[in-house]
Amino acid sequence: MINASVRSPGYLLSAYGAWFAGRIAAHARCLVRFGLVGASGVVVNTALLYVLIEVGGLNHLVAALLATEAAILSNFALNDRWTFRDSKPAASMVRRAFRYNLIALGGLAISVAVLAVLTYFADFHYLFANLFAIGAATLWNYAASRSWTWPTRPVSLLRQGVYMVEN
Repeated sequence: MINASVRSPGYLLSAYGAWFAGRIAAHARCLVRFGLVGASGVVVNTALLYVLIEVGGLNHLVAALLATEAAILSNFALNDRWTFRDSKPAASMVRRAFRYNLIALGGLAISVAVLAVLTYFADFHYLFANLFAIGAATLWNYAASRSWTWPTRPVSLLRQGVYMVEN
């Protein structure tokens, strides 16, 4: 039997709004950390790209593949220890690393395609084009990482007591 203690629509909207605002704030913190880790990856990627091309004499696309994989490994370690440290994923570190690498390889495909287009068709310098290429893959990498490598388990608002029907 339902009595008069059912929560009002205004309370529900307020509770859902507060819950949603909290989720946005937590997500924003994670996204900022992911961005900072990504920035460190850009440094790793760009420095290694330069060395592989200028010192190693490699083709810029081959060098980009190698430099990106090094940045992927660096970024995984930092994201696992710092960005998503609170996510408590069920998967082992090896499985998370494998998943992250698959996601990042999807990002690599995006970035290499952008790099090729910008260097071959738009005549951009490879280092400048590489920055655009990395930026193009960032959104994919974050969304996929958050949902597959370090997923959060949604907590029902009902279990939190936001909408309780009292007897």
